[in-house]
Amino acid sequence: MTTTLTERYISATTGSLPLETQSDVRAELEASIADAIESRLEQGEDPAEAERAVLTDLGDPVALAASYTDRPLHLLGPRYYLAWWRLLKLLLAIVPAAAVGGVALVQVIIGAPAGRSSGRRSAWGSPPPCTCSSG
Repeated sequence: MTTTLTERYISATTGSLPLETQSDVRAELEASIADAIESRLEQGEDPAEAERAVLTDLGDPVALAASYTDRPLHLLGPRYYLAWWRLLKLLLAIVPAAAVGGVALVQVIIGAPAGRSSGRRSAWGSPPPCTCSSG
């Protein structure tokens, strides 16, 4: 069974809606999309292009579904934004400093000289074996 773009779009839109509203929204979308496509066809547009243009104009199906349920599409609302911003600035100051301190501590523990990368030594503290060819 093949499905049209319109059927897939409507399914994507109604799939995240509560069951009790899915059939009403499906009927409304089918009617409004059909009307918009018909309008474009009357202007002489190709049927496939008309369908694609109408669906593109409707936008993201998930955003359209959210508009039917009055769900906000943001993680932080105005109530928590300022607290989030303060925490973000604090973490941006603490995390890099803690990372540098952790690397320095590891270098002290394994006995690496200052400024030398700890990745150049093996887990047992000895330098990696030479892979040079003798000539």
